[in-house]
Amino acid sequence: MNTKCIRLAALAGIFALSPLVLADSDKDASNTQDQKFVTKAWTINTAEARLGKLAQSNASNGDVKEFAQQMIKDHEDLNQQLKDAADKEGDALPTDLDQEHTDLYNRLSNLSGADFDKAYMSAMIKGHTKAIAAFNDEIKTPSQTPVELWAEQTLPKLKMHAEMAKKTAKEVGAPDDSAAAQANEEPAMGK
Repeated sequence: MNTKCIRLAALAGIFALSPLVLADSDKDASNTQDQKFVTKAWTINTAEARLGKLAQSNASNGDVKEFAQQMIKDHEDLNQQLKDAADKEGDALPTDLDQEHTDLYNRLSNLSGADFDKAYMSAMIKGHTKAIAAFNDEIKTPSQTPVELWAEQTLPKLKMHAEMAKKTAKEVGAPDDSAAAQANEEPAMGK
């Protein structure tokens, strides 16, 4: 075989393999995006459950305590579902909250009664608004990984939580800061 034929055969091979290389690079980008989302979603769910447990002891309003109990149940269930989806993709879960959520927990743990009720419900509105934005971003991509499918299935529940939070916040006189939360670029629970 002459040199020209060898070069043409090599080029043909490169062009034939290029869709596979591009597909692998798309898969890697999707996995990186999913891993970042898994970290955000786990942090949000874990914070919601922990803050709900805090509300069980620090809240004074029965509706706030009922809302908090629902957050504990739902977000612990959601974290288990997230773990199952992340395991299918080989994504790792964090081991603890990020600084923002730790600071929020610490701030709220110093409050009780009506002050806690207002601050907690305000944080729930902000948090769910930002969570909805993060979940919307995750489901924009067409790859439909197990994590993306989970996000798509979870989004209606988060929207329901946001509406419940607004209703309960109104009852206790907490401000509805959802517009401010939407303007914030970080899709995690508010400060």
